[in-house]
Amino acid sequence: MICETVARECDKLAQACAKRPPVFLTGHSLGGGYAQCTFFHALANHGEPLMRELCQAVSEGGVFTFGAPLVVAPSQESALQSLGKLYHLAVGQPEVG
Repeated sequence: MICETVARECDKLAQACAKRPPVFLTGHSLGGGYAQCTFFHALANHGEPLMRELCQAVSEGGVFTFGAPLVVAPSQESALQSLGKLYHLAVGQPEVG
């Protein structure tokens, strides 16, 4: 799955750096949906060490999507934003985040 690949690559980057860098998950349209799903999958599996590291790195960076479908119900979005930096921009709609 995409999330595991992203987590492994972020882990390699963290090992190569003196300090873990922030991670920014971004995407437009379908790629934005994947960015959101990757973050939510990591949150749902934060008990696994690699997913926990990814969650921490993304919480220092953020999730930015443009013209992407929301992958959660609008009523749940604000609760998820409190877990990390989630920004969603849709054309013709106000920015959320």
